[in-house]
Amino acid sequence: MKTKIDVELRGFTVPEGIPCAPFAGIGADRICPIAAIDTLTLERLCDQFKLDVFKKAGKDMPPQAAPYCRKCGEVL
Repeated sequence: MKTKIDVELRGFTVPEGIPCAPFAGIGADRICPIAAIDTLTLERLCDQFKLDVFKKAGKDMPPQAAPYCRKCGEVL
């Protein structure tokens, strides 16, 4: 016997900030507010997040998506 259950999915939670690597002698990771990050960097972070989600799910990117390297996952 089989059954289907519909589940309403919620979107991903948008973080208030992004972890930044330690720098200038500061050992602990810091959180950089997303408002302080330039638009090109935000776009690159979002693109990488999308690639990581598909990779973790074991799925290929949809055909309309930007081409990417299947070996390293980088957007071409």
